[in-house]
Formats: sequence, structure tokens, C-alpha cells
Amino acid sequence: MVNAKKSVTAEELDELTQKWWSTPVVSASGEPGWDEEVLAVNAMTDAIDALPEWALQVRGVMPQWGFEMCAHRWLDGLDNVINMIGKEEFWPFTAGWCGDMPGRIKEAAEQRAAAVEAWLGGGTLEGHGLQRQVAQWLGESTADKREAATCFVELVRTFFFPSPDDDRKDLVVRWRGRGEHNDVLASMFEEGGFAGLLENTCGFKTIDYLDLHIRRIGGDTSPERDTRCLCNGQLRYVLRDDPERYDITRGYLWGLHAYLHGRHETWLRSTVPECAGAAVYALQGVCRAGSPTPLRRWLVASLLKTTKIWCQRALSRMGDELVPGYASDLPRIPAVGVA
Repeated sequence: MVNAKKSVTAEELDELTQKWWSTPVVSASGEPGWDEEVLAVNAMTDAIDALPEWALQVRGVMPQWGFEMCAHRWLDGLDNVINMIGKEEFWPFTAGWCGDMPGRIKEAAEQRAAAVEAWLGGGTLEGHGLQRQVAQWLGESTADKREAATCFVELVRTFFFPSPDDDRKDLVVRWRGRGEHNDVLASMFEEGGFAGLLENTCGFKTIDYLDLHIRRIGGDTSPERDTRCLCNGQLRYVLRDDPERYDITRGYLWGLHAYLHGRHETWLRSTVPECAGAAVYALQGVCRAGSPTPLRRWLVASLLKTTKIWCQRALSRMGDELVPGYASDLPRIPAVGVA
């Protein structure tokens, strides 16, 4: 397709560049700043005659603060960007962005609210599936448990299915206040706890955390039942609880790397067999528009680096003892002019 070219002044490009790198990237010293790879990506614009509007738009929706690896549909968001580069066109999308919550998550939240409500109504271990599991977690009914469970049901339905008339903040304040006379209820709101979760429902562990809060109501307060890691703090658990999220992302990085270096599918399958499917997908996706040009190389390198930053952030959250060797094997951005 033919795209009108947009003339961007040096000042405008500098302003856009600052905005595009609104990411958690740090320099080699560990201080906030741009590392050598970011500088190499920025230098690629020197070889581009003019920037089409679609390219500016695509660059503007690459991973950054707000489009984060912890989001439910992070991989769908990356798929969108890969395909936009390959088709050389832009389209709006919400997948992977903060606040995005697919229907499957809302359905899972409602299932848990309904199961807790069934327990409040006298549901027993005679139930089936999730209802039976929730009844086991909650255990014997007590007045404090029942009040905490009622809070769970009301707040889950209010936050996951809000209406314009809901005053969610006031509702949380009222329930938290009632915790002064109910230790079970008070424990739900410790250190952000339940309220923090409900304000950050776009994280991939949201449903896991709802389950942990149900267990907490039932009396399970063991250390591993930690519900404090919200937003991208959840990334410390990505390899343990959702390894595919990380492994596919890493595969995409290698596919983009192969494009920049002129490598082919056979090379990917022999070099990174553990994530070759995702790598080949990314390579084929960005190849649709044709062989590398300065514009395409810049876009692919930008996606590689902005995505890699989130892999590095996830690794930094995990602690060395939790990171298998392969996970840290991430491709580097080539120097300008290197194929």
C-alpha cells in the first residue's frame, strides 16, 4: 500500500522520541536513562528520508508504561504491533494496555463471587467444581467469615461490573472501616490487599489473587499466600505461574533479531529451539512488507528493544535463584549498519 509521508522536524522527532521511551529502561549504571541499545535504535532514524504517519503511530503504541508485560492480553498486543509492521498500517487496539480486561477474566471473577455467595447461602461440599472448591477454602461458617465473604461478593461485583452510579471509593472505605471489629475482614485490607487488587484488575494474576483472598477469609494466611504484588510487581511470578507469557515474548525477540541480522527460519530452529515457534511467527510477521529498509529496520529494532525492556524488568523482579539460564539469553540490538 502507498502511504503519504510525514515531514518531522528534528525538534518534533526529539519530542516524540522522549515520549516513545516512556519505559522502565535504565542505563548500565542502574540509573534511569538510555542504554547503548536505545541510542543505537534512535540513531537508525538518521537513515530514514521521511516518516509515514502509519509508522509514527505504530512506534507510538509499542510497549511502554501503560502497555506492560503484566497485562492480561500482553501477547495479543505484541501480535498487533508485529502485524502492523508487516502490513505497514496502523489500527487502534487495547490488548495489553493497562485497564484492558477481557471477558474471560470478568467471567472468572463472577464465578468466584457466585461461589462465595452460594457458601453464604448454606452451600456445602456437596457442590461441584469451583463451588465445591470455594466451600472447602472457606470452611466452617462464622460471623466474621460471613461478613468478610459478603464484602468479597459486593466489592468484586462492583469493581468488575461497575455502573455509573457506583461510588467504589466510598464502598471500600466503609468496608475497611468495618474491619475494626472483624479481624478476618481487616486482614483482607492489610497493606493494600483486597482494595489494591480491585484497583489493579488488569494484571495477569488477578484471578489467582481473588482465590488467595477467598482462602484468606477461610483462615489460610501462610506466607506464600502473598497478595501484595500488584500491577507489574506480579512479574516476579511470571515464570512460575505463567511461563508461556515470558517464553513466547522471548521467542518474539529472537524472531525480530533474526530479521535485523538477515537470518532465516532454519537458523532460529537450530539456535533457539525452545521458543522457535514464536520466533518464526515474529519473523514471518514483520517480513510481510518485504526486505529490510531503514524504516522497517528502525521499527523492528524499536519493538525488539521496548519488548526486551519488559523481559529484563521481569527478570529483575524474580531474583537470581528463580531465573533459569535460558531466560536471561536475550538478543542484543545490532550496531547501526550491521546486518
